[in-house]
This record gives sequence, C-alpha cells and structure tokens, in this order.
Amino acid sequence: MRTEESFKMHDAAVNGHRTFENYVAAYGDLVWAIAKRFTKTAEEAEQATSDIFFDLWNCADKFHTSDMDERCFIYAVARCRIRNIVGDQSKQV
Repeated sequence: MRTEESFKMHDAAVNGHRTFENYVAAYGDLVWAIAKRFTKTAEEAEQATSDIFFDLWNCADKFHTSDMDERCFIYAVARCRIRNIVGDQSKQV
C-alpha cells in the first residue's frame, strides 16, 4: 500500500522527513506479502517483516531515485532478505 504522497527513502534517511511508522504504513502490505509467501507461519512472517524493515531503514541512505523506482528497490531488498532468513532457518533445523 502506498500513501498519496510518495515516501522517499533517501529523504527520510538523510533529512528525517518521515518517521519509521510512515515508512511501514506506506510499504507494510508489500513487505508482509513477500514475507508471508516465503515463511510457514504468521509468527515467522511477522519476524521477517520486522527484520526486512530494519534492513531497509538502515540502507535507506543508499537508495537514489535515479537508480530505480523506490517500490522496486524495496521489493528487491525484501526478497533478498527473506531468502536469507529462510535459508538461515533451514540450516538451524
């Protein structure tokens, strides 16, 4: 889900224009859908979603709109992170 006013990751990280809560509100549905698709339980999906948002927030200053669309960047990072999470979980079993 995207808010009416486009959320810019780079601006948020560098200038603090938005809060983390706005970031989650703007992209929570997208990240949750990715996490849910790759995990077995709702609890795993919730943890994965939290981990993904933490990673996205920490790398937000690396995102530039000239490189790719913000939604595509979030999708790419979320897919990569969820695969790492699922891979780590399978190694622990």
